Amino acid sequence: MVQRRLEFYSQQPPQARQDEAARRTPSVSFLDLPYNVRHRIYTLVDLVRFCPININQEGLRAEALRTGAKKRTGYSCFYTARRFLGRDFGNETVPSCECPALPVALLYVSRSISDEVCHILYSENAFTISRSDLWGLSPLRNMGKRNAASLRRLTIRLNNSQCTFDFKIEAAFDMPPCHPLCQSHGIHDALLSNQTRQGGVVIQEWQDLCRTWGVHLEPGQLRLDFVCDTKDRATAEQISNTLTMLPQLQECSVRLGCKPHWDTRMLSLRTTRRLQEAPFKCSNDRSIGKRAYSYYLPTEILTRILEYSDLIAPYDLEWRPDGGFAPYDCCKSCTSTLDCCTCSKYYATHSTTCKCWLPPTALFLVNRQVHDAAMTIFYGRNRFVALPPGGRMNGNGYFISKTRKLLKDSEDPPLAQFLARIPQRAHALIRYLILVMPSTVPWYRRPAVEEDGGRVWVITKELVKQRLDLQQLQLSMYSETIFYIHSDDLSPCWADYAVAYSRMLGDLSVWRGLRDFFLYLQYPHPYRVRSFDKVAIPFEKALMGDDYNSIERGKWDEPLRLWYNGQSREGTVYGPNGTRVWPFFDEDPERSPPPPLAFEYA
Repeated sequence: MVQRRLEFYSQQPPQARQDEAARRTPSVSFLDLPYNVRHRIYTLVDLVRFCPININQEGLRAEALRTGAKKRTGYSCFYTARRFLGRDFGNETVPSCECPALPVALLYVSRSISDEVCHILYSENAFTISRSDLWGLSPLRNMGKRNAASLRRLTIRLNNSQCTFDFKIEAAFDMPPCHPLCQSHGIHDALLSNQTRQGGVVIQEWQDLCRTWGVHLEPGQLRLDFVCDTKDRATAEQISNTLTMLPQLQECSVRLGCKPHWDTRMLSLRTTRRLQEAPFKCSNDRSIGKRAYSYYLPTEILTRILEYSDLIAPYDLEWRPDGGFAPYDCCKSCTSTLDCCTCSKYYATHSTTCKCWLPPTALFLVNRQVHDAAMTIFYGRNRFVALPPGGRMNGNGYFISKTRKLLKDSEDPPLAQFLARIPQRAHALIRYLILVMPSTVPWYRRPAVEEDGGRVWVITKELVKQRLDLQQLQLSMYSETIFYIHSDDLSPCWADYAVAYSRMLGDLSVWRGLRDFFLYLQYPHPYRVRSFDKVAIPFEKALMGDDYNSIERGKWDEPLRLWYNGQSREGTVYGPNGTRVWPFFDEDPERSPPPPLAFEYA
């Protein structure tokens, strides 16, 4: 009998051996894919958003979306609307965030995938958190060391007392909205003071957070936007000193007051410099003031240098009798989340990325030589718009006014009040002037003989003739359309309307000698209606001569500067997952032209 080995009795059949070999062969897993492929997959499942993530509200919002309690309305998120629509958005258009919920299930797949997902989540998204909202600042305290080191963009609202989102759309033209919770919460917080018990608790909580959470931040990588509206200088200094406990930041903005204040603004400036490790140099040498410095430069060279300063505004300067120069919208680059505004034009703040234009008043205080050169550039290179009381130019073909009433004959015209506010020797320096005339005739009524220009318009024409240099002046006039044109032919009805405009404008021969005269029978609008020009051109030729061609002189290049509604002029914008974010809806080439004034109505 043959003695067999023991392995003979435990040997598997051939098919079983093949199955065992197949099981031992290493298989390809998700982690074996290249990182750029895995990153693309994470992006397609909305792990990376185009808009910021509200840490306080994300959990409740995701639960509402999962259970169906929150219905998708199809509106855009607050961030996208705030970035692209500017002052045009209202409460009815942006109710809340409509982004899909974050794919948190990826965190439970495996430890390797969880670490990778957390790093992408915190490093490629922008976050916002508020102490007054649900859970307060506790999510930051509970954030792990690795997640805190991955943060790149964060907005902290420690104490926000300036909430204007719930104001009506007419009031939104005078102050920029801050964040979407204003609609439900109204004005959140009182001004923070270290003298009150509640203020001491808030400051202590912030100091503890900086000691525990701040030490885990990666130096030189975080963009931090900090908002804390304080009541006094001592509280602002205490908050500022606590902020400097954080490591070096890449970019930052610090808001310490809800109203413009020079002293608090300089404190914010020093804080941002210290957070970026850029020392703020402020000399205390009193001997400097004893020496009289002078500029040994020719006036031509000095003027050329000052042309590159902020003396030339990036937009037209609107002026109205009841408010002076009208405020403009936030630059939308002061913070990364647009949750709060940190523009120094509106608040006691400083942002390293703010692009708002501020009048360079310091240049007018250097000496007489710089003052004269600055005045020549400011009044000669900027375009001034004289508006009736309470008015704003919307940029969409409308004249926005809170009062909607005309000036009385006893009141001074807006141009007279504007010229009275500026130096008298600056009148002859003005090169670009825009006059806005509110309509005196509703569009649905036929013009009557009695509806002529009154005393206000007569005085305005005399002021232009006597105070301004006509040979160097480009004068533009905007008049609200009193009717709608649907035909190219000047019918008898059109002749009546031409007579109505002639009576309203009166005799324009007092302006003979103007460098340019542009008459618009419509407010700034993205559409150019050629039929309006057929009525306006005869008035222009009657004043400037038969050979004058306002189109060739750049008449329709002027409205391209009108962006008062704050709406974005960007092209098509796509989110991280490839979906289109702007424009919100498909444009109809028959009604909505892509660029302004590129499409003309016959």
